[in-house]
Amino acid sequence: MSHSPKRFNCRRWGGSLDQETSNLLTQTKLAGYLSLAGVTPSDPALSVQTTWEASILNRQINPKKPKKIPYYSLAGNADVNGDDRIDLNEVRGFLAIPDDPRLQQGVLWVANGIHRILSRTQRLLYRTEERTVQDARGNQVQQTFTVIEAVPATPPVQNDLTSGVWSVHCTACGFRPVTSPFYPQGSEGIYPLNHSTLKSFPIIDIILEKIRADFPLKTFGARP
Repeated sequence: MSHSPKRFNCRRWGGSLDQETSNLLTQTKLAGYLSLAGVTPSDPALSVQTTWEASILNRQINPKKPKKIPYYSLAGNADVNGDDRIDLNEVRGFLAIPDDPRLQQGVLWVANGIHRILSRTQRLLYRTEERTVQDARGNQVQQTFTVIEAVPATPPVQNDLTSGVWSVHCTACGFRPVTSPFYPQGSEGIYPLNHSTLKSFPIIDIILEKIRADFPLKTFGARP
């Protein structure tokens, strides 16, 4: 039997996906990019970097300490203007933006595909299946199918082009959202930034202030 190239199929369950999201999931190029970029991670990240595994780790570590160790979380919302689309300014820093306007359209296609999938799906599961099918000549051939199982998200989820807000601020995992009054959704621990620009000096300052507030430094008098 011969083997043909992988095909990407979308199997929907737990509800129905809108047609645009379903079409994006079945496109080989975007699915391959998501896997390469780590948006759909492979093992060991797939098995250990989940909210469930994080909650187990917290339960294992915290009871052994006099004071529980806090795990702070910050979520990003790359769709800054709220139009449900990602523009060049919103993706800047996350993906390289070429000078050629035609290539820029390709960057926007990838960014908006990622945004659409993350905002419309709560969970994606990838697996491969070997199937025997009949080709045009009537021969039995072996084909490898990549099946994408998608759990729709209702309502759409804000995301930073890598992680959804619901995942970042997993309360069951013991995460503490880092809040700030200086951003529109800062009180919810959500910042108008993508996954890369979230790692900026202003945000680092907010984290440090949160740590100082929760764990104030003790002052000691000078020795005689």
